[in-house]
Amino acid sequence: MLACSRITVCGLILLFLSALQYAQAATISSVSGNGCDGNSIIITGSGFGTHSVVTQWLGGSDGLIETSPVGVPPPNVNNWTFDSFGDNYITTDSVHSGNHAFRNDLIRNIVYAAAIRYGWSSQIGYSQDTFISWWVRRVHVGEGQWKMFRVSYANDITDIATPQFKMFNWDNGTQFFVVAGPTTNATGASWSMPYPTQDNRWYRMDVEVHTSSGHATSDGNYLVRLYDPESETVFRQNTVMNTMSFNDDNDYYQWFLWQNYMGNDIDGNLMLSQSTWTDDIYIQVGEKSRLELCDKPVWADRTHCEIQVPTEWSDSSIEFTFNRGSFNGGLTAYIFVIDNDGNVSNGYPVTVGETTAPHPPSTLHVDKIGDGAKITR
Repeated sequence: MLACSRITVCGLILLFLSALQYAQAATISSVSGNGCDGNSIIITGSGFGTHSVVTQWLGGSDGLIETSPVGVPPPNVNNWTFDSFGDNYITTDSVHSGNHAFRNDLIRNIVYAAAIRYGWSSQIGYSQDTFISWWVRRVHVGEGQWKMFRVSYANDITDIATPQFKMFNWDNGTQFFVVAGPTTNATGASWSMPYPTQDNRWYRMDVEVHTSSGHATSDGNYLVRLYDPESETVFRQNTVMNTMSFNDDNDYYQWFLWQNYMGNDIDGNLMLSQSTWTDDIYIQVGEKSRLELCDKPVWADRTHCEIQVPTEWSDSSIEFTFNRGSFNGGLTAYIFVIDNDGNVSNGYPVTVGETTAPHPPSTLHVDKIGDGAKITR
């Protein structure tokens, strides 16, 4: 059984080289704490910027997914809804992390949608950053359309509600739309993005939104990113820049909707059934700064990352709750700080659920202080 011990300095040469690589970004100088789920970790350094530490996080050992009973939807609490159309019930048959995940089962013309809904506490206005992340797995029979996710001004999973951002694939292609309103044919953008392509595989999806600076103003930016750790390939992402977020100054984004919809057959090919698993949902509004635990020491080379949830954040110190995700115990992974401008720190090595006690310091000095003694390194 793996024992969790304190995270210690690993590889001073690596740290020095990484710091040089990201000289203009945040710099992590130390990490301390226990590398097991739910434990508090402290990062010190410089240039971390700010973060409100207001997040929605359904993952982790004490989160709603892990603490809810198996076989039924979790309780609809804190503006979350899990039983809209079909149920998103807690399952143990396939999980990304921990012991539980959401699952829904769709059948053509009977149960064709099973939405997870969350309403942010306030409207998301002009020039605002939003970051959303989750893990998803799918098994399906037939062909057609899979509508995965929306950001909308309304608690509505139809195409009528605008403004909204919606992401879906159609006939094994990829289509992502930004619809500014007031109709589904309004000025917006469409572009191809990375999308899960294989069944029985966990993918991480990220959505980053920077809303436009005013209504009918085309300077909003949208990004979708996909991680596919099983393939051991680097992340994939694409963006649409300089597009409209709002065409009505009375309606603003506020709702996050995992639609989980299947249907709209193409050329007589029928979408017959679909099961979808969702895990580790994370939302933050107002900033893009965040913490990630990744598999590679160089940010651009990463193939697998897990969101870390901050509890305290200042320019020189961050405290967060450790989330190992699906990283194996004993593995070396790397903590990164991403600031609100998207700049990335050095990757600081830590051991996930260390199997051995940390090495003792190589040099100790005893300094006499009055009648006592102080041990220093």
